Amino acid sequence: MELYIPPPAAYLPRLPPPRPLLPSVPVVPAPDLPDVLHAPEGPYTLAKGTFPEVEVPGPLPNDVPRPGAVPAGAAMYGAGGFGMAGPSFVPMPPLSSPNVFAVSSGSTLVNGQWQPGHPCRLVFADVWYPGRVAGKESSFGALVRLGLGKKAAQPDAAQAPDEAPPLYDEEFSDTESEADSDYRPAPTSANQGNQGPETHAQPPRKFGKDRKVRKEGKTLSASRGGIITRVSPNLNLGSIMDDKGKNGGERVRWAFWNMGRLFVWAEEGGVADNLATVVFQQPPTAHAISQLTVGPDRQDIVVGLETGDLVYLDFINDRTERFNVAGKVIKSAVASVHFDPRGGDRFTVLFADNTIAQYHLFAEDPNEAALAVITAVPRPWVTAWETAEAEEAVNAAQDREREARERETNGNGNGTAMERRTSGVERRGSVGLEKPIADRRPYLDRVIEWKNDEWNHPVEQERRGEPIRQPWAGRNPLSVGRLGAGAPITAMAYSPDGRWLAITTKDGLLRLLETEENRVTDVFESYFAALTCVAWSSDSRFVAVGGQDDLVTIYSPRESRLVARCQGHTGFVTCIAFDPTMRSSGRGYRFGSVGEDGKLLLWDFSAAALRKPRHHHSSSGRFGAGPGSSASLTLFSPAGAHYHAAPPKTEVALLQPVLARVVEGNLMTSLHMGPKSVATVSRSGSIKFWTRPPRAPRKRSEKKREH
Repeated sequence: MELYIPPPAAYLPRLPPPRPLLPSVPVVPAPDLPDVLHAPEGPYTLAKGTFPEVEVPGPLPNDVPRPGAVPAGAAMYGAGGFGMAGPSFVPMPPLSSPNVFAVSSGSTLVNGQWQPGHPCRLVFADVWYPGRVAGKESSFGALVRLGLGKKAAQPDAAQAPDEAPPLYDEEFSDTESEADSDYRPAPTSANQGNQGPETHAQPPRKFGKDRKVRKEGKTLSASRGGIITRVSPNLNLGSIMDDKGKNGGERVRWAFWNMGRLFVWAEEGGVADNLATVVFQQPPTAHAISQLTVGPDRQDIVVGLETGDLVYLDFINDRTERFNVAGKVIKSAVASVHFDPRGGDRFTVLFADNTIAQYHLFAEDPNEAALAVITAVPRPWVTAWETAEAEEAVNAAQDREREARERETNGNGNGTAMERRTSGVERRGSVGLEKPIADRRPYLDRVIEWKNDEWNHPVEQERRGEPIRQPWAGRNPLSVGRLGAGAPITAMAYSPDGRWLAITTKDGLLRLLETEENRVTDVFESYFAALTCVAWSSDSRFVAVGGQDDLVTIYSPRESRLVARCQGHTGFVTCIAFDPTMRSSGRGYRFGSVGEDGKLLLWDFSAAALRKPRHHHSSSGRFGAGPGSSASLTLFSPAGAHYHAAPPKTEVALLQPVLARVVEGNLMTSLHMGPKSVATVSRSGSIKFWTRPPRAPRKRSEKKREH
């Protein structure tokens, strides 16, 4: 028999002192959110059940409990009363969907709400399905039958040549626009208007002199284990497509959104479930669809990922392609994707490192042999940028010497007051702009671009033991450029007519780039701080920007002047969208904006709605001309780029919103205005649809009756 004598307490390990409890971050309760928004034209009602339920991110477990593991909160006790808390396992989230882990990838908890790692982006496309001929089956569903996996015959050309009605019916407009009465909204796609269904399917364009097209066999449904982890189409997708146009011509509004590692194809109204879901290996950060080529038998979708990959998707034809694989050509995350409105096969990509590159849908990346030649030397666009910077440094030094000699000749120190004003010495401006003209030149008027001159050359075949002499022949990208300023780009948007490209940066400048000559024509300064978003009117006459000054500012590129400022937000403005359904002489232009204050604001903009400032300065004031003149804001024109400083509030017309309501208890990230509803998206991934108020058709005007 053995006698057990417990050791003294001094020999037992001591428990560490308890850690002080950190105060928990208070959760700000969400305000009472409305279900109805009252606008001048009628109430906007929150719609429920018109869009498939959007999966929201949630917590992910740090450890997965093993069978027989001690549950959370249990403790283990030893001799002498020594206690140690047992391992705490976070419970698994409910598996309500197989995509719960994908949608929660990178999510964080902010103010009691889980937010995805990247903002949820939402893109719409309106598609016209022509009515089917009696006795004939629809062939649209055959393209996607059996889960995107089977090849099927192309749509039958014998379908009814049903003409698509205008997307935004003019019979429901209030009155005609006085400013541009002959304007008609351009079709949102090449498949809309007076085109038959046989014009919908466009064959892939050929590139290079060798006339090669994209390789076949890269099917979306067979993509497994690569950048695409899983593809989950709707089991009834074929029958859903068969029902389109069954009772005559039908317009369908598709929606594409991303969250976490998910990319989803859905439909607004009618379909309760998503049409298809793609799970990527890396989170998508941006995506776009070509509005010129989208139709019942074609989708040109480009999804940008966090790794810099660009993935082409076509759910209808079960095709996929990959550009900038693993960031081998441009190593940076994708910030935004924009299809060129002048042609549906080219798209522009903005990367997080301020690189702007143009790609072709039917070209491929350099192969392994070409990459070996490319990676052996610096990228050609990097060399072009370094050369341009060296030239700018020499030119700036020469300009400073010339300005110094002029000051010595004048003998008045800093020059006259007008000289000091135009040189930026006395002007209030954004960070980094209070410099002489010579120092500001590279910050304003330069777009440094490298063009792929080998694009039209035949693709050189790889020969054993011989290096490839033209690695970029027939390969992406077509061009790579950046702004000479180097300021971080926050947003960019093409004008609907494709003439302009508007770019906003963190230095508080809006640059208007003429796409034909690829040069900056006008530079507008914000009232204060950085600009964050930009949007164009449907007729390309006006461009609106929002920023950290809590203002929405409207500019006229044709007249090169500031038109009005819109005041109503109490937080940073994050998105602006023009309403293409409401253009009239009474309201002019309708547009909306959302911001970090959780508000949705609607604005009516016209010459009659502009309120002149109470204290109007005469033409002999600070800028030498009236606020309505373009010369009043133009301080100088370096190399053809007109710089427009921000005038004070007393010299600019001020616009007030017609509707201002808090619609979310979180930051708002995007706004979309469709023909039947208005969609808002929050930072937590909440998507809301607000149904438009019904409007009776107006009577045709006497002018239209005569025609």
